[in-house]
Amino acid sequence: MSRWHRRKPEAAARLQAVRDGLAELSERISVPTENLVSPELVRRLCWEWQAGVDTDGFLREGGARPWQRELVVPVVEGALAVDPEVLG
Repeated sequence: MSRWHRRKPEAAARLQAVRDGLAELSERISVPTENLVSPELVRRLCWEWQAGVDTDGFLREGGARPWQRELVVPVVEGALAVDPEVLG
């Protein structure tokens, strides 16, 4: 991730926002973040994300289970909706 800031700063901002949201969810429901969704899948989503991407479909295709998607999609979509300029 340290190279993300130089290569694709908007993806780095997205990743940080999503990680923060997932950490909050993890703490609230007492489930480790890595059990909520694969960290690799989160990184790929944040790197490849563009407006209009079907987050649920992306996670489903990446192997996330229905219960995982039910919990994390609202958090991820909320984090991705924030303007990267605000996050920066």
